[in-house]
Amino acid sequence: VAQFVTWFIVARYNDAQARRLIDEELQQAATAFERLVAYRNTLLATGASTAARDYQVKQLFVDEDVPTLKSALESIQLVSESHVVSAVTVEARTLASTLDARPGAGLYERLIALAEADPRANPTASGYGYLDQRLYSVVAAPVRAPDIIAWLVIGFRIDRDLAADLKKITGVDLTFFNAAGDPLASTVGDLVARAVAAELPR
Repeated sequence: VAQFVTWFIVARYNDAQARRLIDEELQQAATAFERLVAYRNTLLATGASTAARDYQVKQLFVDEDVPTLKSALESIQLVSESHVVSAVTVEARTLASTLDARPGAGLYERLIALAEADPRANPTASGYGYLDQRLYSVVAAPVRAPDIIAWLVIGFRIDRDLAADLKKITGVDLTFFNAAGDPLASTVGDLVARAVAAELPR
């Protein structure tokens, strides 16, 4: 009995220690994720604001020259090392984009509303949203002539590459899930990611 009690206490102690370590690693990973996304969003916001001030880019918005505008967006995407660049009207309608994908419901409307609430002279906004079922972190910056005539939206995917970057920083394997508990990106195999998904609270 004494041996069982000792084992039970040690087991409970080890279990508590393991949970604390897991919680600490999760917090570290969450903090690293927030910092990495914030850093990338800052770079994208700077790139979007710079591109939006370019006279030739502004003229393409004014003329609604979609083919040429799309070509310009592709150049912006290349320079910014982003995964998507979209020209969005003040009514949140996609004018042109480097990605042939439909934005998730209300994505651009939410971004524009956040940016319009920014009191700075050059407002920007960032957030998360889906483009054809893939999660992106996106940033919006205004195109002025001189009033706001449109928005430039730049974003990057929350994908396996990002998860791998975070693993290098934290040393922790990571899996991103959507609200339904489906894996979006992971540093582990699909079978493991789905096994973890099955254990998530519903």
